[in-house]
Amino acid sequence: MTGGVVQLPKALTEDGEEERTQIDNAGRRFVWNTRKTEKVVKGSKAWIEAKRLRQQKQGRDVRHESKYSGRKRKAKF
Repeated sequence: MTGGVVQLPKALTEDGEEERTQIDNAGRRFVWNTRKTEKVVKGSKAWIEAKRLRQQKQGRDVRHESKYSGRKRKAKF
């Protein structure tokens, strides 16, 4: 890989086709933000429901899901 560019010998089956000096990398693009968009915010209702479901699958005793789970509390001073 460090020796530089080396020309490969011509194939036996090809007849006079022009050489390609570049390749297409259209299928090799990487999407950077896919993982960031899938992550849910910790403490949100969706996160709490996923955590509760995970713990139920593990066989733990989990409190039932109420309509108040995941809601914010009032700010009391």
